Amino acid sequence: MTNIEKICAYFEEGCNDKKAIGMELEHFVCDADERLVSYEAVCELLKEAEVPSEGSLYLEHGHIFGLQCKEYAITLEPAGQVEISINPQERISEIERIYKGFRKIWDEILEKKGYHFVQKGLYPLAENGEVDPEEIPLIPKKRYEYMDRYFKQTGKHAAYMMRATASTQVAVDYSSEDDARRKMRILNRLSPFLALFMENQSGLGRRKGFEKHLLRTQIWNDVDPDRCGYFPGSLHRKYKFPQYAEYVYEKPMIFLKTPEQELEVKEQSAKDLCKDKEIHDNLFLGKHFGITGGVNHVCLGINGK
Repeated sequence: MTNIEKICAYFEEGCNDKKAIGMELEHFVCDADERLVSYEAVCELLKEAEVPSEGSLYLEHGHIFGLQCKEYAITLEPAGQVEISINPQERISEIERIYKGFRKIWDEILEKKGYHFVQKGLYPLAENGEVDPEEIPLIPKKRYEYMDRYFKQTGKHAAYMMRATASTQVAVDYSSEDDARRKMRILNRLSPFLALFMENQSGLGRRKGFEKHLLRTQIWNDVDPDRCGYFPGSLHRKYKFPQYAEYVYEKPMIFLKTPEQELEVKEQSAKDLCKDKEIHDNLFLGKHFGITGGVNHVCLGINGK
């Protein structure tokens, strides 16, 4: 079996008839002056949320990076944005119930500290030019250090993307290759309209040279051409898993996650790293495989992977 075939087999393993939806929502944590709180402050919040959430802290190399709960996981994005990833659900009402439960716990903890969540596509003080994204520190996670260094060579807005944006993401199940292609084509066509209908910035970004609308789109359009926009050919009716597999296989990975550590690989792709070798299941497939480091294409999540 070739490496492309292995990747396709992984996509095929994701086929199911559950018709479930997974959702991820990111939040800025701000103080009364709308300033972002520190990584250390967010860690204290995670510790306080551990018991009421009936969860367990997630650590890497001694650093706290999240909280694993029964129905969702909390993880920290590059600048300490708090992301809730809700387990796939077949009813939107269940997603709503889970999210409201999360907010009840966190809003009470935040209020005691004098903090609050800000849910914006772009951090307001970065949008109006009061805060330079470059001045916002990254949390101590190696992958974000690697990504930051890499994206500074590929586009102008890496600092905005990593440090000053937050998003809502949806993962959609698919039952077959044909179903995946159909849903990808629909989502690709809808994405510009959804981005416009749901934008929530104030338009103050014009002070920094942005156009009035779709600031997040403008930011992502100048981060990395290998990761932003649409998959080439994905709107075609004959688009198939092998084309997507080749795209993923041949693009730079930035870093490689092993069971022990995350290694910076810079411009190397999985194809470069494997050469004449087969993809090693523990390193490249499962959750470790991909164009690692911030993909902004509209694509289908493989729930449960």
